[in-house]
Amino acid sequence: MNITLAQAEIAIATTKTKAIEINTKIDICIVDAVANLVAFLGMDGA
Repeated sequence: MNITLAQAEIAIATTKTKAIEINTKIDICIVDAVANLVAFLGMDGA
């Protein structure tokens, strides 16, 4: 199963919200079924 960019963006937004909620800074990487990068977000200071 592949993940679309729209799905990856939702996953990143949800994960970023949780990271802020628990007061941590993280890098978020979303890959597809064969490990190709779909989306990435690096929070400031992570």
